Amino acid sequence: MSFLNPEFVGSYVTPYRFIFLQVFIIISIGFIGYYGVRCTVTRVEKFLSLHIKSVVLRYLDMTLWEILYLLYIMLLLSVSLMTMNIFDGNRDFLKVALNLVIAWSIIRMITGSIQHSAWARFVGVMIWIFTALNILDVFQSTRNILELFSFEIGALSISLFTVFRGIIIFTILYWLTNFCLHLSESLMRRASKFKPADQSLMIQLMRFFMYVIMIIFGGNLLGIDFSTLAIFSGAFGFGLGFGLKKIFANLVSGFILLMDKSVQAGDIITVGDTFGEVASQGIRYLTVITRDGKKHLIPNEEMIAQRVENWSFQDSKIRLRIPVGVSYDSDIKKVQGLLFEAAIAHPRVLGDPCPTCLLTGFGESSVNFEIRAWIDDPMKGVGSPKSEIMFGIWQKFKENNIQIPFPQRDVHIRN
Repeated sequence: MSFLNPEFVGSYVTPYRFIFLQVFIIISIGFIGYYGVRCTVTRVEKFLSLHIKSVVLRYLDMTLWEILYLLYIMLLLSVSLMTMNIFDGNRDFLKVALNLVIAWSIIRMITGSIQHSAWARFVGVMIWIFTALNILDVFQSTRNILELFSFEIGALSISLFTVFRGIIIFTILYWLTNFCLHLSESLMRRASKFKPADQSLMIQLMRFFMYVIMIIFGGNLLGIDFSTLAIFSGAFGFGLGFGLKKIFANLVSGFILLMDKSVQAGDIITVGDTFGEVASQGIRYLTVITRDGKKHLIPNEEMIAQRVENWSFQDSKIRLRIPVGVSYDSDIKKVQGLLFEAAIAHPRVLGDPCPTCLLTGFGESSVNFEIRAWIDDPMKGVGSPKSEIMFGIWQKFKENNIQIPFPQRDVHIRN
């Protein structure tokens, strides 16, 4: 008789010996997984690119060692359980260990990427409850009890079990969708052949379609027939469109801005009283950072409906205007030369086009000039070069005894 014959092994290994054998296998798998990770972690790090590895680990909030160890444990437990299936005996310990490792892996990956702590705890508790019911072999009876609490919408029946199952399914699908989007966006932004505007458009389209696919796939997993909701489509669509018209207007405006590329990330814009740099561009709003460091979320609809000044559109060059008044006793030719010298001496002022100094008028108490100088880096601010040029003008006027007049009034007092 062969020693590998299941009948021989099943007759020799008693139920108690099966229990000790399973405990020994579980402990051995822990050590084998540990040494397996030690031998392969370096090779896996070399195989994965540095960028992909950093993106995946940062999103999962896990180390590569931890991910490989969990994968090794699940693989070895699955192989051990399949091997033990050829023998007649108790395999509950291996099943419990595999269920616990799978549950812990899912909870660790999903909750690590959920920023809201309360929602992460809720998802973790739901997965642990599902695992406990499966281990205790009371899942089917619990399901039957939860299905007693149900209501119907047309031909669609929704029970308490469907609600809990839907929460778990859509949480996992939402996590998988965000993980794929996060990795795809990171790789796409590193692709130098795409312009930033094209990248934003493709990312937003990909995000929209993947979320639609997630909802349809999740509904199919729950057994929802969307055709059963057709009778509500008219009233529901009207109410949804009326209540969310602003949101849809911003979505459509966002796609228009992404396609016509009139406003892109990095542009310097003025919208109403807001002046700053476009930090990010989404399909619902623009994020504009002002010179004070404040972040303004401007709805895309306003970018379409209002007048927008884009200082970086097609050409980043802008012209600064600095008015200056001098006394009537001054040599205006000399003043013009000093103003030109102060402007051209600034490092941010361009030599082509060359700055100019124009006499713009004769005021009540001053001869009025205006400096017109060009810069090509408005993202660094326009107030700073103006201030520095005026400091230079003040210094040159002091050195050449040129006075800047100020209004004076004579007051006559009568008894």
